[in-house]
Amino acid sequence: MQSQARGSFLSIVLLAAIFLAALLVRLYDITDAPLEVHPTRQMRAALIARAFYYPANPEIPPERVQFALDQRSQVGVIEPSILEYLTARLYRLKGAEEPWLGRLISIAFWLAGGWAVYSLTAEMGNKPGALVALLYYLFLPFAVRFSRALLPDPMMVAASAAGLWGLYRWQRTADVRWALLAGALTGFAILAKSVAGIILILPFAVFILSAHSLKTALKNRHIWLIFLLAALPSAAYYFWGLVLDGRLAAQFSGRFFPDLWGDMLLYKSWGKRILLEFSLPAFILAMLGILLARDKLIRRLLFAWWAGYFIYGMLFSYHIMTHDYYHLPMVPLAAVSLGIALSSLVDLASKRNWKRPALIALTLAGAGFAAYGS
Repeated sequence: MQSQARGSFLSIVLLAAIFLAALLVRLYDITDAPLEVHPTRQMRAALIARAFYYPANPEIPPERVQFALDQRSQVGVIEPSILEYLTARLYRLKGAEEPWLGRLISIAFWLAGGWAVYSLTAEMGNKPGALVALLYYLFLPFAVRFSRALLPDPMMVAASAAGLWGLYRWQRTADVRWALLAGALTGFAILAKSVAGIILILPFAVFILSAHSLKTALKNRHIWLIFLLAALPSAAYYFWGLVLDGRLAAQFSGRFFPDLWGDMLLYKSWGKRILLEFSLPAFILAMLGILLARDKLIRRLLFAWWAGYFIYGMLFSYHIMTHDYYHLPMVPLAAVSLGIALSSLVDLASKRNWKRPALIALTLAGAGFAAYGS
């Protein structure tokens, strides 16, 4: 009992140290202007946050308030301004307009997503594999850069990973609380950025129908609860934006380019981005994770998750080629798949009486090399 308690305490300390290190890495030069990645998109978020903050601050002159509102009207409407609203709330707490405060929100969501990645991998594999998944998710340089940006993508990606964790927990426990969590987190992810729905719909459908027949699924109140919580928030927003307000209609033009599907440049650019940001060793091992997963249900979930990412990339083929942050949803997917592959290797080592600590050290070193090489 004492050794178990000691092991549990050391695990908690290790996880706390990892999350603290991940936070400190992201706090480096945090007060700099948000110009390091996609400055136009980040400055758009800063303008919207200002438009939320100025009218609520009686010290701001009326002409400056009106100017901020005019700027807000010129940037257009895309997804709900959740990040910008939260940023403005932090402005009010601090009493000043400081765009770096919005970075803290992105960081907080990304770190919370790290817990979901760790927990999901630990349940589908084991703790050593989950540790590798967490390290990859938190310290991949590509993820570090974009998880501190004034973009809705870190929020969307983290909530997507948490939604899948909630779904997996619900399937294992049949607890309505996990159904509520899975639906609410998925609904938030899709509301934060609608492309999350494209990525998540396939793994959700495949995972549910792998465990339940279609007839049983249609009668399951928990599944309906998950579906409604996942779909209603964004459905209400797009009903407002397309039918009542009309300003969202312009967002659906000039986004889909099926002609690019026959252009090899799309696939070369996509593959080059994966090699550059994720590294070839990590990508190959992540792909092996689909085959090495311990049971059919997990294999199907991983395959469907990858397929959802591929469909999303094909639908937004132009953006996959030109907007590197469109690859951010691959980070938790690659991390979990990588962790599952290494979990299988650790299990194999245990069965064959290999030196477990040596294998764990080797896999951790491999994950670090993969992240460093990217």
